Amino acid sequence: MTIAADRGQRSFGLSLDQFLAKRGASTIVSRGRGLKQSHAALFASIEQRYGVPPGPLIAIWGMETGFGSQRGNQNMLASIATLAYDCRRSEYFTEHLYAALQLIDRGVLSPSQRGSMHGEVGQTQFMPKAILAYGT
Repeated sequence: MTIAADRGQRSFGLSLDQFLAKRGASTIVSRGRGLKQSHAALFASIEQRYGVPPGPLIAIWGMETGFGSQRGNQNMLASIATLAYDCRRSEYFTEHLYAALQLIDRGVLSPSQRGSMHGEVGQTQFMPKAILAYGT
């Protein structure tokens, strides 16, 4: 299932406009505007602390998980290990596998962590290497 999902990413063949339409970008923008207002204090504190304005965070959050409603239901570790074993992009996923194991060892992630087909986890669907490098 993981290998099939990796090889069957049809969205890569879409234009940007087609991709945004398929993902419901107008709905995401509308909902994002509301969340920006209702969570203004949170986004202001994030921007003050990390220098990241609300727009990119809201866009990633909305496009990746529909604001947390679709975070995947695959075992993150199994997905990444499978893709590290597969010959197509093994080096890329092996780095993420090692990062995932470090995050598990530190207690940041659980071995049973659920995520998307390629091992992305959380509200923003970041990969383990990005979490290890940039997560707080």
